[in-house]
Amino acid sequence: MSLPSLAAITETEISDDSAQFLIAEGSNSVELSVTFNSVENLSPTSLGVDSYRFSVTDPNVVARLPAGVEPVSDFPVMIVIEPPVDESLSFRGAAEVMVYTRDIHFDNNYRVFKSHEGETFHDLTAEHSEGSYRARLRTGNFSEWMIVRDNRDPADVIALKYQRLSNAISSSGLGWLTTNRLLDQLNLSRLFWEQGNTLLAIATLDVVIGLIESLAGSVIGNVWEATSPLTNTAGDLLGASATLRFSLSQG
Repeated sequence: MSLPSLAAITETEISDDSAQFLIAEGSNSVELSVTFNSVENLSPTSLGVDSYRFSVTDPNVVARLPAGVEPVSDFPVMIVIEPPVDESLSFRGAAEVMVYTRDIHFDNNYRVFKSHEGETFHDLTAEHSEGSYRARLRTGNFSEWMIVRDNRDPADVIALKYQRLSNAISSSGLGWLTTNRLLDQLNLSRLFWEQGNTLLAIATLDVVIGLIESLAGSVIGNVWEATSPLTNTAGDLLGASATLRFSLSQG
């Protein structure tokens, strides 16, 4: 079962394009930072940051994790970023989220998973580092985040991330020319990976990332607003691309 929130945001620092929070949640603590390329109405409360502890056997949490993925027992904390509508936060492109905690030691199978509006959690880790656990990721929207241990076969994860990105491109509503350009390069990247050439797979994926970044705002929608149902397509695609790149680099 999920426990009542005992979260206390003990430190907050806001600049023009970033926000940092130190969150105490029971016996656990976590540093959270969110950085933007372009943001409006950023304040200590406009991100709607919160957290709560949960039981690692809570079926409402476990059922939303893929098979082979489990919560970290020493850090059963759900981080919540849900910007309130009345504070009118908006940003362009992919936001960079950094999660850092001293409560657990680095494990190469640790990942940061994200869920949007109650959907199944999925991996968005774009980078992590040794020592205490620190991870970075990119995203075009917000919701719930948790640190998990991913015990799945890395090849299965990579294949899933290729498919997830392909599906996201295909269903994004982009014009056929843009869709085909992105899918052609993504399929070529996957072909290189399947042939065992990871370096060429990453290099070709970087072409996909470059195309998304160059077309963001003109051809590909890149705005997220708390007051609007707009989809930040560019931010979402960049987040999916970044976590695929991370998994390829881990191989």
